[in-house]
Amino acid sequence: MSLILSGKLQALLDRLTQARAERLDVDVSSRAPQSSALSTGTWTGAKAAFLDAKISEMATVVPTVLGGVNDPARNGLLVHAVDFADTVSDSSTTASVWHVIKSITGSGVLDFVGIEQSANATDKNIDARFLIDGSVVWSITAGWQLAADDDEGFALIGGVTATGEGVAFGRVPYKTSWSLEWQNTEGAGSVTMGGFFRYNED
Repeated sequence: MSLILSGKLQALLDRLTQARAERLDVDVSSRAPQSSALSTGTWTGAKAAFLDAKISEMATVVPTVLGGVNDPARNGLLVHAVDFADTVSDSSTTASVWHVIKSITGSGVLDFVGIEQSANATDKNIDARFLIDGSVVWSITAGWQLAADDDEGFALIGGVTATGEGVAFGRVPYKTSWSLEWQNTEGAGSVTMGGFFRYNED
């Protein structure tokens, strides 16, 4: 037993070099100040618990501000979007049902998303919403109301110039899906909505 103990002590002494010993010969006050430490109010148990799961299993971080989302619909905003984005349209006469302009299942990155009213012959109120990984990240109620609103659109991800040219692309990731949808809330009538998309699937 004594031989084993002395061997362990020797191993410890071998690790405790002069350089390491000198590092212990410094006042604790010279180390990082206590004021720089995270407070218990900032570093909570709930936040620490997030480290117990793989990043890939965490919930989607929903973008709180999407490019263009705070701007009003503008006529001709997406007139040149066909130059840099895929174009999809969806028409229906059915009211109070969410219609899908385009949806993707899988993971990837969204660079550009835009939506516009292409035709509203019977002056119906149109709602729209954009979902990423099952969460609504943008929505509008009665965003379009008249046939006169045709060609008015929003750029949700990415940016366009005053004359409609693409000037910036976002990098908004999605893990499981995304979907751009619309509904007519004012009775049966013919409506066509257009979507503009640029994205990369994993």
